[in-house]
Amino acid sequence: MMRTGDEALGQALLDMTIEYIENELPNYIEHPYRYDYTGCYLASGDLEKAISAFETTVDHGHYSGWWIFTNLPWFEPLRGEPRFEAALQRVRDEMTAQRENLARIDATAGP
Repeated sequence: MMRTGDEALGQALLDMTIEYIENELPNYIEHPYRYDYTGCYLASGDLEKAISAFETTVDHGHYSGWWIFTNLPWFEPLRGEPRFEAALQRVRDEMTAQRENLARIDATAGP
């Protein structure tokens, strides 16, 4: 909404979302940061929190949808940031290891 005309409402919704994910969601589920903390912090302009959220997600092995960080323009502000790139490389390394493991399993599987 912030980009399509109602900036005040968009900002209010973003503020409420960040308040919820920081103060409420952790009371209900373990590892709540796996949800889109990174995107919320990016929308708020807080690159430090966005990078920290992404690092935490990677630290705990929550890689679902990791490729969006490499392709969507929304994440452009993070690209080139050394900490972000290092965390993204850790994900790529893990994906490579998983593919190699699957290839080994496939090679040794019977008919």
